[in-house]
Amino acid sequence: MKKYILIILLALATGGCATLTEPGGVFHQSALELKLSRAVTLLEQGKTSAAAELLTDICATSAVPGVTDEALFRLSLIRLGSVREMGGEEQAQNDLKLITKYYPSSAWAPLASGLTEFLASMEETRRQERNMKELNSSLSLENRDLKGINLSFMKEQKTLKEANLFLTKEQKTLKELNLSLMQENRELRQSIEKLKNLEMELRSDPKH
Repeated sequence: MKKYILIILLALATGGCATLTEPGGVFHQSALELKLSRAVTLLEQGKTSAAAELLTDICATSAVPGVTDEALFRLSLIRLGSVREMGGEEQAQNDLKLITKYYPSSAWAPLASGLTEFLASMEETRRQERNMKELNSSLSLENRDLKGINLSFMKEQKTLKEANLFLTKEQKTLKELNLSLMQENRELRQSIEKLKNLEMELRSDPKH
């Protein structure tokens, strides 16, 4: 018995401890559980960055059901909460999909599935908002163009009104001129008629 204990101690002294906690080692799962527990504690203390590093390390090593799935879920929440991280939401969605795909019986799977659906609906809402903004922008441009066209029509209408008023005045002037010419023509005829009568009288008068 002492011989086996000495062999174990020798293995630990020469770096065997690291081997035992690596994937395939007998203490690998326990090491990940301790690391996960430490990450949860850090999260409770508000030390998100340090917790994220531990969770990332857990997810990067050989998977352990009950540990990796929880680490993936908690890491996805951290990424969703980090608005400054580029691509954080996409990475979070990938983590959630890994849970539902590889750990369907996990206690975290229903939460991951529900959160995935929620994120998808949020993305659809954002897409619709973008479409509405684009449509609103397009309508604003069309409205501006229509206002310009309407203004142009109003100017043309004003010009036509002024032209119509001018033509009306011209028509009135021409009508008055025509009446004046007709009056002059009538008076001229009357004068001619008088002259004819006078001529006839003169011809019929023997004295002439």
